Amino acid sequence: MANATVNLTLTNGGYVKNSDPYTVFKTNTNTEYRVSSPGGDEFYLFFLISKIPSNLRHNVLIGAAVKICARFGTYQNNTLIVSGCGTYDPNTLTYNNKPATNNFYVGISSTQSGNLQDVTYSYTARPEYIQELLRGGAVRINSRGSAYSDVDASGTKVKTVLANGSSIPYVTITYDNAAKIKSKVSYSNSQLTGTISNTVAKTLTWDLVEDTSAVSGYCADPTWNQASAVFKYRKAGESTWITRNVSGSTKSITIPAGTFQSGASYEYQITVTDEDGTVSSTPVYTFTVAATSVTPSNAPTSGYANPRNQISFGWVYQSTAGGTIASGATTLHWRVSGAETWNDVQAAAGI
Repeated sequence: MANATVNLTLTNGGYVKNSDPYTVFKTNTNTEYRVSSPGGDEFYLFFLISKIPSNLRHNVLIGAAVKICARFGTYQNNTLIVSGCGTYDPNTLTYNNKPATNNFYVGISSTQSGNLQDVTYSYTARPEYIQELLRGGAVRINSRGSAYSDVDASGTKVKTVLANGSSIPYVTITYDNAAKIKSKVSYSNSQLTGTISNTVAKTLTWDLVEDTSAVSGYCADPTWNQASAVFKYRKAGESTWITRNVSGSTKSITIPAGTFQSGASYEYQITVTDEDGTVSSTPVYTFTVAATSVTPSNAPTSGYANPRNQISFGWVYQSTAGGTIASGATTLHWRVSGAETWNDVQAAAGI
């Protein structure tokens, strides 16, 4: 394992009250913002972080560190809480609700000096929480005192520069510089399995997820864009595949009704190429198309029929797996009982 680090800088910041989550104030880096309140967590400071470089987003995460500047109140149990948040609009810095936290959640105990101090928390216990932090793209800061006593009036304050005013990396990510996790196809073959009716269209949907079969762990960004995909099928026992291409990021394909032959068995597979060139495929699945049958209605019955009268009757064309099928051109064959030669009467498609 060859560990390396990358610094993620502050891209924007805001300040919000829990009791007024729809009003977010944009922060000034030189201003201290109170993040504590008596016995509660009324005030929040948050800042958006830059994304990890795209060429590193498949590397396995090892740990993360958050670094900020704080002025703790004199109450002995002040604790600075660092967590991830993501339910915001990064352009307007407005929340749909109060800042939501994910599981990147740490507590930094105070030093009771009342002076500005730089604080850093390094976190390695659960890399999947670090992944959530990166996906959310923001860090939330608040503070709580004892649940049974008010926080000192001086409270706890935070600002987004160091005590000496220098610019800092606010989040540092540690990753494995050698191991990378690739994508794989995630697909459930519920649409084409067992014996199917060929009377309705079939829509197949898939996704791309982390493939930890070769490399375990969590990568910085498990959301892959699809570059292209191919759905291919063939009759069982045949060597040539019939392919249907899917371009771009669309992770689905609709197979029109009537695509497959009645009563035949088929094999199919989905192959996807992601934006980084990783190619992955599903297993080869099999299914069988139900046979079709014709059920006549109003047909002449046994016994005498006057040949001078017009005789009309109909039929229903359907799959044995259920569902009526719109027929194409239909031929009615008839002959005199005992004769060798059949006569044909053509019916138009759809009749």
